[in-house]
Amino acid sequence: MKKQFTAIVFGIIIGAAASSYYIHTTHDPASLAYPPKGFEIYEKQGFLLQYDSRNKIPLWTYEILTKDKLTRVAHREKCRFLPDDNVPLPHRSSLHDYKHSGFDRGHFIPAADCTYSKASLKDSFLLSNVCPQEPSINRGIWSKLEKRVRELVKTHGEVEVISGPVYRPIKQERQSYFKFRSVGSGNVAVPTHLFKYVYIPAEKIEFAYLVPNSQEDTKLEINDLFIEISELESLSGLILNAKGRDRA
Repeated sequence: MKKQFTAIVFGIIIGAAASSYYIHTTHDPASLAYPPKGFEIYEKQGFLLQYDSRNKIPLWTYEILTKDKLTRVAHREKCRFLPDDNVPLPHRSSLHDYKHSGFDRGHFIPAADCTYSKASLKDSFLLSNVCPQEPSINRGIWSKLEKRVRELVKTHGEVEVISGPVYRPIKQERQSYFKFRSVGSGNVAVPTHLFKYVYIPAEKIEFAYLVPNSQEDTKLEINDLFIEISELESLSGLILNAKGRDRA
């Protein structure tokens, strides 16, 4: 793992099929407990992501934000979205999948978090780091939430962030259904919600936000987005385990 990850302090448990895989990030990627092929963890410049090869978007992304990172400026004018060549071709989303879809290519690791390095900024534009987002959400409340997290760095110091998609069931006639769209010939999944989990190591504080990926929810404010971590874990299939906290 690159030097940026020498202070990683959380673990993630991912439920896949009938098994769970414990992933404890250290700065040696060889020590990661890799899940089966198709659910690879990719080490990008300055962040990590685990890729959902079925839905062609991340399962989660992870970054450490510091004041130093946010004071450096690399310019994004020559950056453009590109397929991730590290993802096997059958599992890879393409620019064509998003064309005329009506959705933005919405970052999980924001480009504005990566301006300390041209390489990191370039990696943030890989399609393995995005999902189809409702434009009014991506450019509205999701963007405001990204800015709020960066403000936390200025006031609290180092912040760790896990972001990802959620597929929330809907209830109809006393039953629950999973219902979500896909775009393009690659059937790239459109998650019903997006989440951010935030951990502030210096104060041992953690909290989470859940953002609807819907045109109907454009009037939400950040304070409307808080979600209990246990509920988010249930919805996302992840266990967000700060400082080795017991979740049994």
